Amino acid sequence: MESADDRLVHVRLDEREQGVVAHATINNAGHLNAMNSALMQAFVDAMAQLATDERLRAVVLTGAGRKAFIVGADINEMAAIESAAQATRSSPVCTGAARRFAICRCR
Repeated sequence: MESADDRLVHVRLDEREQGVVAHATINNAGHLNAMNSALMQAFVDAMAQLATDERLRAVVLTGAGRKAFIVGADINEMAAIESAAQATRSSPVCTGAARRFAICRCR
């Protein structure tokens, strides 16, 4: 069973009078929170789930550890990609999964 510390993206909900504030933490501190394909998929899945909550008012995004918020893409994973087709298959952004949630839902 996976603990909160093992998850790639940890989400905590804070109930407030005006609605819910979600605190999402990218959890890859050992690699300065570099976004590899598994972490990106976990992030997209977490945001898609949050987007279904009508009470949601804001998402606060943080990075685990003390050295970096998110350094960007995982360069080691990118270097191992051999073709454009492989990059498209492995990226949730390229496959359209990122379009499942809205960046901003203003009321």
